[in-house]
Amino acid sequence: STYAARLWCAWELFTLFSFQGFQQALARAELVPLLDAATEKRIEKITTVKKVLAVKQEEDRILNELLSFDVDVARTYDPNEEAKLRGVIRAVGVAKFNE
Repeated sequence: STYAARLWCAWELFTLFSFQGFQQALARAELVPLLDAATEKRIEKITTVKKVLAVKQEEDRILNELLSFDVDVARTYDPNEEAKLRGVIRAVGVAKFNE
């Protein structure tokens, strides 16, 4: 549930979409929800149809987080790496990165 807060994840998506056509990049990008232990445990206990719906809800939640991405909120574990990434992001433009 931290995709949209991980600066490296956003950086990888940004570079993917920057160096090839939008449709080509979109075809290569795959959203794979990594459920936290509590969500996975909750989903594990429910029936198959409900499980599919629960996973879909989690995917939608993650997608909404990505769509409302704000680079100012994203972080890295290493502050030195974060400073380097932010320098490049400022050069490109924060608004462009947030697109």
